[in-house]
Amino acid sequence: MTDLIMSNALIDCRRVFVKNYQADAWIGAYESELERPQKMRFNVDLFVALRCSTPERDELHEIVNSDIIASAIQSVLSRGHIRLQETMCDEIVAALFEEGRVRAVRVQTEKLAVYQGVSRWGRRFLKFVLTAENDRGPVFATPDGVHCS
Repeated sequence: MTDLIMSNALIDCRRVFVKNYQADAWIGAYESELERPQKMRFNVDLFVALRCSTPERDELHEIVNSDIIASAIQSVLSRGHIRLQETMCDEIVAALFEEGRVRAVRVQTEKLAVYQGVSRWGRRFLKFVLTAENDRGPVFATPDGVHCS
């Protein structure tokens, strides 16, 4: 995580995160994984430019609310059985980038009871999206018309 935080692309960012979010997920490619949901843990970091996440009026619409992380996870899980953790990570990341102010996303998924003697089995995925919208220009209009600039 230190290398990620020290990245020049994220040096002017606020980190919004959810740690140790647990949920049951229908996941797995093996026959034994089709019978019941599995306990999973999710750790997610979003990086948002400070200019797009520093409130001027102490209002929720001025920030990227961490609630979008839990919503993205639940949305992906509600779609039904997913065979691969890589697919799950990709779909969560894509859902989080729908919030146009997000510059980078890091998602870690862990199956908590896969093999006897193994406490966790997981995947980690990191994606940067640097565009004029989330890097330097106005990115979104709030309900009262305030733009990130």
